[in-house]
Amino acid sequence: SRIKALLPYDPHTPAAGQGALGIETLSARSDVKAWLAPLNDLPTALAVTAERAVSRKLGGSCEVPLAAHAQWQSPQELTMRSYVASTDGRQICLASGSRAISNYQEAEAFGLAIADDLIAKGAAALLPH
Repeated sequence: SRIKALLPYDPHTPAAGQGALGIETLSARSDVKAWLAPLNDLPTALAVTAERAVSRKLGGSCEVPLAAHAQWQSPQELTMRSYVASTDGRQICLASGSRAISNYQEAEAFGLAIADDLIAKGAAALLPH
């Protein structure tokens, strides 16, 4: 009863990694890593890896109007929509694509390809300097 409206992802694309939970551990604590391993959801981790690659390449921060949302279309195919907006919201560069993803390296490469597409479309000019 508290939810007043459901906003579709298009055009309300969230920032990279929104809704995902991360847990940090000491590298020396392999016992803790083993306890936490069952909590890792590989499809979510791969999607977030792709989203965060876009954000990292474009210098994403709380001040950068940047969105990236990846979702699985099938167990092998990841689709992502990403955009960069001017700070006044009047200009937007949009990029999207789909790719077969099975590991972290492929997810990272997919995110970087989406970021490169945004840059090719002029996103760098919209980013705060």
